[in-house]
Amino acid sequence: MTKTRSIAQLSAGIAATLLAVAFAGPAFSQAQPAQAPAAKPAPAKPPAAATARPPAAPAGAPAAPGGGAPGQAADAGVTSTPWQKVCNDIPDDKDPSKKRRGCALASVIIVNNQPYAQIQLSGIEGAAERSLEIFVPQGFMLQPGMRMMFDTQAVALPYTICTVQSGPICISQTIVNAEFISKMKSAKSVFLEMRNPQQRDVRLPISNADFGKVYDGPGMDAAVAQELQRKRMEAAQAAQASQQKDPEQAKKDQDTAAAIMKSWQGKQNAQ
Repeated sequence: MTKTRSIAQLSAGIAATLLAVAFAGPAFSQAQPAQAPAAKPAPAKPPAAATARPPAAPAGAPAAPGGGAPGQAADAGVTSTPWQKVCNDIPDDKDPSKKRRGCALASVIIVNNQPYAQIQLSGIEGAAERSLEIFVPQGFMLQPGMRMMFDTQAVALPYTICTVQSGPICISQTIVNAEFISKMKSAKSVFLEMRNPQQRDVRLPISNADFGKVYDGPGMDAAVAQELQRKRMEAAQAAQASQQKDPEQAKKDQDTAAAIMKSWQGKQNAQ
């Protein structure tokens, strides 16, 4: 199933604003893919379901090209950012004079303090379906695709395209329904899983502790998010410019940028 025109407009518009504002680190497309840390030893597994992949290889194996990680599950060096939601009014597909509320949610998986993967959901408020887009570094096996693991349940996500236009990334793009959203809200553990060229499954944890609250909340208006992004960028640029000339002023500018991001988090948590 393809995205409607409205959802496509949303993904191309406010979703970009969301990702720029929500994640204060370097842009994913500009960051060098980080090496995921060595995996912890995997516990014994129950008998595999019919759809399960072969068991993950032992920890400590060589990493995949393009940032692929060894082993089965990542350790404390892997985190994910809190979910953020930005909304905007977009034209109705059938009647452009009417507006509908479109929103995008996103979280970034961080490996060794570098953006590594992005998970994004976008769609029309009140609609039963959402567009799911996942961005990962190149270097993983395409045929097995990605998987989202909800506790012991797996959802297969085929790759849609790989590109170098915005950095060497591969993208999975699909439409998900209310059942998928329910799993995101209720699962005790959520992982993104890919397979590297050594036939080892790479599993990256996704935090869903705040997903339900943010998903059901009103979100931040896109205009407000854009203004926050502008202020943060100005503060970050000022900090960079004064880093060598005046370290004390640079520290103040960095604190200003951090305060802007804290304000963003506070607005989201208050919803």
